[in-house]
Amino acid sequence: MVAYRFITTTDPAYAVMRQWRYRLFFAPHGLAPTVIDPAAERPFYHLIAVDEAETAVGYGHLQPQANGSGIIRQIVVVPEWQKQGIGQQLVSRLVEKAVALGLNRVTLAARTEALRFYERLGFVPTGAVFASPLTAVPHLPMLRRIALTVPHAFYQVMVDHVQAVYPQEGCGLLAGQENGRLTHHYPIRNQLQSQTAYEMEPIEQIQAMLAMEKQGWELLAIYHSHPTSPATPSPTDVAQAYYPDTIQIIISLQNRADPAV
Repeated sequence: MVAYRFITTTDPAYAVMRQWRYRLFFAPHGLAPTVIDPAAERPFYHLIAVDEAETAVGYGHLQPQANGSGIIRQIVVVPEWQKQGIGQQLVSRLVEKAVALGLNRVTLAARTEALRFYERLGFVPTGAVFASPLTAVPHLPMLRRIALTVPHAFYQVMVDHVQAVYPQEGCGLLAGQENGRLTHHYPIRNQLQSQTAYEMEPIEQIQAMLAMEKQGWELLAIYHSHPTSPATPSPTDVAQAYYPDTIQIIISLQNRADPAV
């Protein structure tokens, strides 16, 4: 059985996993052990996986940033413990830590061969492949958005919009800055005109996306309403979640006097 816990750089398990990180990531490229600096890593959140004998078998860390994001780095699993779900648990628990810290997104640089692994955990590519400045190994920048603060003014315009098109499902987009601050609301017509499904009118959606690009904004959230059902994703909602890095907001109008999100 594998257990997980956060440690500091003074924990002996940190030194054990530092050796594994060096052996697997840096030694093959001729770099010195000093490439991993415990002093520089002291402020990070260090997560380890341990076996029943309390031997460290996996590691990863989270570095919070001043802009409200967090960086996950150095996910490593001892070779004989690989392919047992430990890497997935390490990443998932570091994302949970980021949520607990109030961060709004998590980024990482994935080795290209690990792309599918991180995509299964909700990360999406955000740029072109680049060579690591230390090892020259190809990496891909990836992001997972985990939280979004919606000011009351934006909440109200969304509710007003979906109330106005009731009993049809309403839908729209929220745009903002990279740090998660919302800047604009784009109501989009539901071309299905349905009470149980929505499909954004493509021209309006394209115009909204072009307007965001012109302003240097990002798509931060997609919203739609459930006129007669709870604010939980339906199978159709899940199947049509084409922007996995974007927050999905559902507004239930089961009680129109008190909408639920």
